[in-house]
Order: sequence, then structure tokens, then C-alpha cells
Amino acid sequence: MTAQEEQEEPGAVADSNTSCLSIQNEVEEPSPKDIKDVVSSTTTDTDQGQRIHTEKEDYAPIWGYFVFYLFGVGVVMSYFTFILCLDFYRNVFIDFAYLSIVFNIGFNCGGWVTSTFFALPLQSIIRSHILMVLFFCINIFCLVVAIVLNYCCTLDTVSVIGPPNRLIMSLLCIDLCVLGISYGVCSSCLFSVVGPISPKYTSAVMAGIGSAGILVSIIRLISKAIASVVPRTLYVQMIAANCFFSIAVIIQVCCLIASACLIKMPFTIKSIPRKPRNKKELEEVDSLEQSGPVPKEPFSDKIKAWFQVVGACALPGSYVLYTFTITYCMYPGIITGYKSNMNEYFQASGFFSATTLACYSLGDFIGRLISVFRKLHIIPVKWLWTVLLWRILFIPLLIVYLRYNLTIYDPLKILAAFFFSLLGGYFGSISMMMGSGMVKGRRYAGSAMTFWLNSGVALGAIIGAPIGYACSLMNQS
Repeated sequence: MTAQEEQEEPGAVADSNTSCLSIQNEVEEPSPKDIKDVVSSTTTDTDQGQRIHTEKEDYAPIWGYFVFYLFGVGVVMSYFTFILCLDFYRNVFIDFAYLSIVFNIGFNCGGWVTSTFFALPLQSIIRSHILMVLFFCINIFCLVVAIVLNYCCTLDTVSVIGPPNRLIMSLLCIDLCVLGISYGVCSSCLFSVVGPISPKYTSAVMAGIGSAGILVSIIRLISKAIASVVPRTLYVQMIAANCFFSIAVIIQVCCLIASACLIKMPFTIKSIPRKPRNKKELEEVDSLEQSGPVPKEPFSDKIKAWFQVVGACALPGSYVLYTFTITYCMYPGIITGYKSNMNEYFQASGFFSATTLACYSLGDFIGRLISVFRKLHIIPVKWLWTVLLWRILFIPLLIVYLRYNLTIYDPLKILAAFFFSLLGGYFGSISMMMGSGMVKGRRYAGSAMTFWLNSGVALGAIIGAPIGYACSLMNQS
């Protein structure tokens, strides 16, 4: 390939007739002979004027899976920690319905707005890897703020010292919104980095997200068990909550440090270049090295390319959108209601026991984990809607349970939560992998699938907030 031919390629955008482009890099399309086993990979941003190498997908370094798995755990750790610790703030939010609305809309919709409208422009200014780590740290800081607010909340309740509840409530709402913003940027950057490399890395991130949920549930069960054998005072609750939050912070910091060390400072994903297999490929590599830096792509072209990829991912994106809409329509909307007249040590909220939540997280983790193995992708695409649509039946089923005050340890409720999350984790993960793999070149594929994912979460949150409020009213009647 000549230098003149190569200079014509950067102006192309990712569609059915264009060459492969990575996150912010430009990639040469492989010859027809190599299309089956050669995929694009990335080292640095286009703005840095450096090129990338191609590699076999099966030759991806094994530590890469662990890196993205750790990032998946750390990015959502704060979310699961908050959603399982809302009852620690019950003396701040007298009616938990308000917290349900703030948490669902403020957190999840804030993440959607950030990941959709701000993540891509920010990635054009700062490298995706550095941006992800920066907001990862903000994510950790929000958990530390939650520890301080919980301490002030407890002091104010026993009339010792501390700001009024209204101030604590306002600060907690702001903290949740900031957490949602940081989560939106983190998730968008994470999938932007993963998408162009390999769909297998996408499955690693999804498995990490599932692991975070089950890990937090286990810690929650332990803290509840400890609280059941000690005097149930406000100070004991404060200590239990702060220990719970602190463990989550430690896990996040460990994930950040471990993944950063594996990625090798300064947070750049190192790919293993494939050696040229014949004389023609060797000549192409030489021409790349002699041609110099790639011209910087205008930002308007990046936006157009991003919208094209969002449209190209519409089919798997719709699966992701539906899966997470139904999940977050039911899960946060119902779980954040609080039944204050129930004296239950193992109560994660007024509606679900910590045991049920652990089963939910276990099902979600198993669903995400089995999606890693392509041999288990046994459901044809044409049947996905048939399988996914019946998940909506779980919502009226669980609301009926709440209306008639059935026991929180009802085995049927636990099994329903398990299979509900199992299907959501499985189909959500394979749909994310489909979206990352079906776009030619996979440029912006990860970012586009993040748009569909966060859109489903935000839509589910908007629907789930009034459901949570209605469930709280039913609970009081």
C-alpha cells in the first residue's frame, strides 16, 4: 500500500464500506484473505499520531481479561454498595419513596446524560484510559463522602452534634448525582476501550459487573449477621455501615491499583502486534512506518461516525435496551421502598431480604459468566425477543407479592429473583458482545453499546421511580 492510498483512509467513517477504525485511532482494513482471523486492536489515541497493529483475536493476552474484569468490578461497586445500604439513611429520609426517586432518576439518568453527551467530547481531549481512571477515583471519593454523611446522620439522630437532616439529605442527593456522573463516564470510557479490541473483553467487563453485585451482597449478609448478635443501637448501625462502605472502598482501590499495574503505566492498553506472515504484509508494515503520523480527524466526523455505529448496533442495542429497562424498572423501584415497621435483622430493604438479594446477584453473576463461553450462546437471535418479553411478567408478580404482604422469605420470590437476574445477566452480556462484534472495524462499537445500555438503565429508572413510590404507598395502607 502506498502512502497516498493510506492518506485517503483517515477521512472514512465506520459503515459497511469503510475501513476499520479503533476508538480514536485509524486502522487499515486487512486483506480479504485475513478478514476471518485478523481484528483491529489499539495502543494509543489518534490525537497522539501513532498507529496500531493487527492481531489474531485468539492471541489476545490472557491478562487483558483480568484487567477488564477488575475494572468491571470497581466501576459498579459504588452503585451496588449504595443500593444495599439505603436503609442506613432511613432516619434522614422519613419516606423512602423520595430516596427512591432521587436514587433512580438522579443517579441513573445522570449517568445516561454524561455517557451520551459528554463522554465522547471528553475522550477527544483526554485519553480514554486516563479519563477512566480519573473518574474511577471520583467514584471512590463519593463512597468516602457517604461514610462521612452516615456518621453525621447518626450523630444528628442522637442529638449530639451534626448538621440538620435536610442538609444531610441534600448532600446525599448531590453525592448520588456526582456518583452517577462519574459512573457514566467510567462505563463509557471502559467499553470504548474494550469494544474495538475484542468482544471477549466485553464479556470480561460484564462478568466483573456481576461479580461486584454478588460480592457486595456477601458483605451485606456478613454485616447483617454481625448486627444480629450485637446490641442494635444507632452507634452499632453506624459502625456497621461505615465498615461496609470502607470494605467497598478498599475493594475499589485494590481493583484500580491491580488493573493499573497490569495495564502498565501510564494506563495504556498494550496489544501484542502480530508478526507479518508473508512478504506482502511485511511491505505494508514498512509503508506504514514510513508514512508518518495519521492526520487528526475533525470532531464533527467523529460525531457522525458515532451516530452511524449507534444505528448499526440497533438490533443488539435494542436487546440491551429492553433487558436493562425491565431489570431497572423492577429492581431499583421496588428494592428502595422501606418497610419501617418490620424488625428484621437480615432485611436489606422493606421488600427484599438480604438473602433474596444475594440470590438475585448470584443469578446475575452466573448469567454474565456463562455468556463468556460462546458454546453456551444457544439461543438463536430470532428467538431472543420471545425469551426476553416474558421477563416483564416478573413485575406484576412481585407487586402482587407486596400487596398481599407475603413473607419476605417466600421461596417462590427468591427463585423469581434468581431466574429474573439470570436471564438479564445472560442476554444483556451476549447482546453487548454481539454489538461489539457486528460493526465492521468496531470503531465506537463499545461507546455505542454503552449508549444503549445506559439508555435502558435510565428508562428503567424513570419507570421504576413511580413504581417504588406506589409500592411505598401500598406498604403504608
